[in-house]
Amino acid sequence: ATANEPVMKANSKAFNTGSDAHVKRLSNTTFELYMTKLEDVAINADSTAFSKTSHGFSTGDEVQFLMSAPTGASYTASYFVNKTSNDAFTLHTTNAEATANTNAVTIKADYTDITIVKDKIDVDVASTNGIHMRMKETGAIDVDDYSVTAGKHNTDVVKRGYFVNVDPAANGEDANAIKISSGEFVSINQSDQDISSFAVKQNDDYKNINVRTVEGAKIALTMIKQAITKVATDRAGLGATQSRLNFTNDQLNVTKENLSAAISRIADVDVAEEATRYARYQILVSTGTQMLKQANQLPQGAVELLR
Repeated sequence: ATANEPVMKANSKAFNTGSDAHVKRLSNTTFELYMTKLEDVAINADSTAFSKTSHGFSTGDEVQFLMSAPTGASYTASYFVNKTSNDAFTLHTTNAEATANTNAVTIKADYTDITIVKDKIDVDVASTNGIHMRMKETGAIDVDDYSVTAGKHNTDVVKRGYFVNVDPAANGEDANAIKISSGEFVSINQSDQDISSFAVKQNDDYKNINVRTVEGAKIALTMIKQAITKVATDRAGLGATQSRLNFTNDQLNVTKENLSAAISRIADVDVAEEATRYARYQILVSTGTQMLKQANQLPQGAVELLR
């Protein structure tokens, strides 16, 4: 290793500081590095036999689970491999049990996507400047492991459509950075800020618009034309909006008139029906009264005849 670079080993072998490593996140502040990763390991429920074509493990290899541990195992614990074939193996809590093939770990559910890592990377000699890690890029940045290489298995990684809020001053990236919200005015000091990559500096005539010089008059006329164009554009937009609102208002008025006419027709029909029914009942009552009157007069006529 060159000066100020850490000296690291994986499984008692030297680990090149320029090589790729796989990150296992232990907490928000700690993680471990592993040199070898085995993906898409499968196992059936209530079984001890893990299967993976050409897994490459040997009996006695110390391994851990990456991303998450299957039910029946621990995420932070180390396990030792007992190789039963080139395509199958069992895991044990101690090397002695792995060698004797006893007390294998039993997994309680079906899995087809278990990820296992081995060859933990240890730092023998620390660097005076710390360790710098770089995300591996393939096209766009694709973190491939749990935390550092953007994780396809990590639910907290940034995905398309997410909004990201970064404060460079808080994270130490730029102590002079200032957070600006939408709509705020920005004042830039040209003496200590280089804005040439995204802005064009105008000449001094723009600082004090006047018609005392030909150049100043041209600038003034240009800015007046731009202002008139802006006003005309805004007026056109407002006029279109007002026209749509007036059209909607007219449609609502027509709908209101139609509803009023419908209610009126319904009410008129009801009044006519009730008036007809009332007249019929009046005729029936009047007829009944006359019949009772005639009936009462018959006995009186008979009495008069007897006299």
